[in-house]
Amino acid sequence: MGVGDLLTSFKGFFSRAFWLGAFLPVAIVAAVHAAIADAVVPVDVGAWVVTAVSSEPGTTVVAIAAILFLAYALAPITTIAGAILDGSVMPKRLHESLRRARFADWNAGAEAINAARIDYAQIQTLRGRLIERLQNARDVGAAKLQPDLAAIEAAETAVADLDAAVAQLIEGNEPDGGLAARLHRAAATVQVALEACSADEADDWSQRLDRTQTGFDAATLRIESEYRHRRDAAQSRAFLDDPVDWQPTRFGDARQLCDRFCRDSYGVPFSFLWPRVLLAMNGAGEADEDKGLPRTVVDGAAQVEFAVLLLALAVTVPAFWLPYIVIANKSLAAFVLIGVLAPAVLAALYELAVQSEVRFANSVNSAVDRYRLDVFPLLKLKPPPTRSAERALWRKLHNARVADSGVELVYHYPGATP
Repeated sequence: MGVGDLLTSFKGFFSRAFWLGAFLPVAIVAAVHAAIADAVVPVDVGAWVVTAVSSEPGTTVVAIAAILFLAYALAPITTIAGAILDGSVMPKRLHESLRRARFADWNAGAEAINAARIDYAQIQTLRGRLIERLQNARDVGAAKLQPDLAAIEAAETAVADLDAAVAQLIEGNEPDGGLAARLHRAAATVQVALEACSADEADDWSQRLDRTQTGFDAATLRIESEYRHRRDAAQSRAFLDDPVDWQPTRFGDARQLCDRFCRDSYGVPFSFLWPRVLLAMNGAGEADEDKGLPRTVVDGAAQVEFAVLLLALAVTVPAFWLPYIVIANKSLAAFVLIGVLAPAVLAALYELAVQSEVRFANSVNSAVDRYRLDVFPLLKLKPPPTRSAERALWRKLHNARVADSGVELVYHYPGATP
C-alpha cells in the first residue's frame, strides 16, 4: 500500500476539518522535531529516514499512519488549549490579575483613541479653513499687476520647511518647533504671496506660485492622512468598546464576539441560540455543501482548531529541546537559535489563533443572521412579524427552559384544522 492509497483509505473516516484542524498541526510539529533531532541528536536522523524510506517503502506508510492516529488522539487537546487561551480555566487570582492589567491597557488605549480622534478632527477642520483662506487670497491677488517676488520666495521657503515637518511627522517624531506653528506660518506666508500676485499663468513667477500653493495643499493632505491613519490604528487595537466584556486575553475577547452579538441583537446568549441555528442550517440541507455560508463556518472552525493545536504543540519544541541541549551539552548554536526563534514563532501563532477566532466569529454571526428565523418553523412556532417581537420570542424561549418559569408557548401547525 502506498502513501496515496493510505490517505485514500482514511479519507472516508475523517472529515475535512480533521485533516486541517488536527492532522496538519501534528504533521508540522513532528517535522520540526525531526529536523531538530537531526541537528542535535548523535544519530543521523535524516540519513536514517532516507534509508528507511528507500529500502522499506512501508516505513513511510507506517509513519503517516502513526501521525494519523496521533492526530486523532491529540485532537481533544484543542478544547483544553482553547480554554487556557481564553482564560476560562485559569485560576481565579491569575484570571483577575490579567484582566486588571488589560483593563489598565484599555484605559490607556481609550485615551489614545480619543486623542487621535480629536487630533484628526482638528487637522481636518484646520485644513479646510486654510484652503478656503488661500482661495480667497488668490482672488484678491488676481487684481495685482506686478508680482512680489520676495513674497513668492518666502512662500517657497515656508512650504519646503512644512514638507520637512511632514517628513518628521510620518517618521513618528514631533516636528521641531511644533507642527501647528509651522503649518500656520506656511499658510500665512503663502497667503501673503497669493494676495500680492496676479494669476497670469503665462508668467514664470505665476507658475512658481501655482507650484507653491499645490505643494502646500499636498503637505496639508499628507498631514491629514497621517492623523487619520493614527486614529484608525488606535481604534483597530481594541476588539470591544466596552471594558466590562473584556477577558484576561485577546483570544478570550475574540471568543466573546459571538456572545455579545447574540445578546445585543436577539437578547439571548450565544450558547442558547447557536445550537438551534445549527439545527436550522442542517435542516436547510446546505451544511455539506462545498460552498456558501455553512462551508465558511465549517472551514472557520477548522482554522481555529488548526491555529490552537499548532500553538499548543509548538510549545513542546522549546520545552523539550532547550533542556535536552543543556543536559546533553549539545550545540550552543542550536540552543541560541531555538531560544531566539521560539518566542517569535509562538507570538505569531498566538496572533494567528486570535485572528482566526475573529474571522470565525464573524462567519458565525452571519450564519445566525441568515438562519435564525428558520428555527421557529422547526420548533413549531409562528415566526414573529417584527424585530421587537422576535427578541421577545427568543427571550421567552430562553426562559422556558426552566420548568417553573410560568412561560407558556403556543405551537403553530401550518395546515392544521383549528
